[in-house]
Amino acid sequence: PLIPPLSLNKYLLFWIFIQTSKQIKEVIVLKNLSVRLNEEDYNILEIKSNALGVTKNEFIRRIIRLSVIDNIEDFNTNLKELLLLKRSLSNNINQLAKKGHNVEKFEEVKKELDELWESLNQ
Repeated sequence: PLIPPLSLNKYLLFWIFIQTSKQIKEVIVLKNLSVRLNEEDYNILEIKSNALGVTKNEFIRRIIRLSVIDNIEDFNTNLKELLLLKRSLSNNINQLAKKGHNVEKFEEVKKELDELWESLNQ
């Protein structure tokens, strides 16, 4: 039996498929890595990988891809801003507490607390 000739479109699709599969084979080259873990670390790795339903290798790959180290600078910047805000709020609370000991200024303290609460909700 004769094989009918491929149309140009089918030939192009077939050629693209072959080229793509060659590229995929070239891209997926796995490297071996040996890691030594103590019993506790190994157990943690096993528990966490089992909890996600992946192999230990896949779990390590996912951790690497998370790029946590790249986010540390952003985290530190945000942490510094939060600490500054905490200090500011602590100072405001301390000032209000001092004023709160004076019963005569209760309405003034209430007003400042309301203003502080509004600024926090913005």
